[in-house]
Amino acid sequence: MTSSTEYIFFASLASMGILAVVVQVLVSLAATLATPAERGKAVGIVTSGVVIGILAARVIAGLLADLGGWRAVYLTSAILTATMVVLLILVLPRDTKPRSTDSYAITLRSIPILFMHDHFLLVRGFLALLIFATFSTFWTGLVLPLSAPPFSYSHTQIGLFGLVGMAGAIAARRAGELADRGYGN
Repeated sequence: MTSSTEYIFFASLASMGILAVVVQVLVSLAATLATPAERGKAVGIVTSGVVIGILAARVIAGLLADLGGWRAVYLTSAILTATMVVLLILVLPRDTKPRSTDSYAITLRSIPILFMHDHFLLVRGFLALLIFATFSTFWTGLVLPLSAPPFSYSHTQIGLFGLVGMAGAIAARRAGELADRGYGN
């Protein structure tokens, strides 16, 4: 938004990418806080909320871009992110007991080993990768054909396509409930 060189812009994007893991941490936290019988439902609710938030953000971002330009989208996002940080600090439970004595590096090195030895985790991880890749490719690439002729839609009109995607996101909660009943596959 205010970067004067491509290096500052790249560093800003890298920082956002590194911090994007927060969503996965919150999904894991929801699973940890839920009872085993309701774990799928909790994960479904959080996942559904995340995807609905992403798609609603497309609608709002389109409107903001038409009203105030692309910088308005990033400024609004920065303000909302700072607000969410404060709210999460106030609301999330504080866990003062360490759950592991392993260093962060040891924990990171254990991840490939987990994937190699746990077939269920490997399959679910691969499916999550495909779902995320498909989601990102579709919603990112959708802008190009819709903004060009013959459509020439505005940012707001393109953002409204996110409303259609919300129907699938709402289904995630129900999918979590079905997983709790033993229909995970």
